[in-house]
Amino acid sequence: MDASRTPARPAAEEGPRFRPADGSPLEAIGRVAAGVAHEINTPTQFISDAGHFAQEAVTGLLELIEHHRAALAAFTSGADPSAALAQLDACARRIDAEFIRHELPAAIGSILEGTSRIAEIVRAMKELTHPGSDVAVDVDVNHVIATAVRMTRSEVRYVAETELELGELPPLRGRPGELGKVMVNLIVNARDAIAEAARAQPGLIRIRSRVVDGAVRIDVEDDGVGIPDAARARVFDPFFTTKPVGLGTGQGLSLSRRIVEQQYGGSIAIASEPGRGTSITIDLPVAEQSGP
Repeated sequence: MDASRTPARPAAEEGPRFRPADGSPLEAIGRVAAGVAHEINTPTQFISDAGHFAQEAVTGLLELIEHHRAALAAFTSGADPSAALAQLDACARRIDAEFIRHELPAAIGSILEGTSRIAEIVRAMKELTHPGSDVAVDVDVNHVIATAVRMTRSEVRYVAETELELGELPPLRGRPGELGKVMVNLIVNARDAIAEAARAQPGLIRIRSRVVDGAVRIDVEDDGVGIPDAARARVFDPFFTTKPVGLGTGQGLSLSRRIVEQQYGGSIAIASEPGRGTSITIDLPVAEQSGP
């Protein structure tokens, strides 16, 4: 077997293709979906490459088995096995049996790894987009945060590094998908603020969780352009945005606050310094929540 047929390893990934979002949590999810397609494409490609190699390798091994049977039959019958052994040896050299022996397990491993990665991406997307039930359930906040980070990976990774500091948290009653939409929106907003700063080096998005005064506190911090002083008091107003025309309608933070307050009985606050970055703090009470 030609060495050029070695199972392909994951290729270098192309740069991102960003699409404008209107700023709402649902639009942020839609924006992330374009990156999800790219995330799925990479493991799909090396599954395909490894699958084609495995198919060719197995075909060669089946042929080798047939020649082995022929040689064994010659030995068993007492006939001269020379011709059968010569064909067996020629087949082994033609299919490069030694190469197959080394590479086929790796190819199968690539297929299993790729399918596992795709399943993880699909599962995370389902968690964030499934409407769920109107009945509140126990919410693992750290899992929601990790899922949102995973789903925004394609959107963020070329612009910023994401740092997680997740503490031990009690479960909350609520709808995990709605909280996930809030987290996706905040992460995408942080990414945009860092991109707007147009620095040569990647920025930093830091997400922390911990319990403070009987509430689960989530901090989303970025080192982007920050928010002008005059605009800071209005960022939660419906349809108010500091983004350029066509890049936002100002619904994201407004809808995020509605989810936090109405479904979790919590609060959301913002602190920002122009040129240095923004920090958004969400407090979700543990004992008393107003969601259904």
